[in-house]
Amino acid sequence: MSLGRRRVTLDDRRQDTPNAMQDAVCFVILIGTLVASGCISSPSSAPLTTEETQILVSVARQDSMFYWTRFDGILEVYIDGVDVVPNQSSETTQAWLSAIKSLEQRGYISGEGLKAGVFELTNEGRMAARKLSGTVPPSGTQDPDESNAPILDAENE
Repeated sequence: MSLGRRRVTLDDRRQDTPNAMQDAVCFVILIGTLVASGCISSPSSAPLTTEETQILVSVARQDSMFYWTRFDGILEVYIDGVDVVPNQSSETTQAWLSAIKSLEQRGYISGEGLKAGVFELTNEGRMAARKLSGTVPPSGTQDPDESNAPILDAENE
């Protein structure tokens, strides 16, 4: 007398269990497709906005710091003592705040060790500003920021 039980073999379990390797491959293909289509991108790969470009080039020109403040709904972004926010529409202020956040995420500016709202360009930010303004030093020449760096002599190594 049979109780209706069926013997389960190893082959049956393999067919019922999803293949982990197949899942991993599908996941990688999905992520690759999203990255290639632009749905997923890192902040540093996106083009700079007008506001980001203005901050980088203006600050690099004077090698100065900049700061921003938002008080009573008014946003002020000061570069060398000049407020560079053209108007106070909500779209404009949001664009400037987004630009500051984006530059910080890209590693172009840093407020580390400074008062709240005060930022300075990082080495990456200086290089990006030089590229934007066309003042990138030619290959093989010494960068002014590296003028104090030791010069390595291949013969003495």
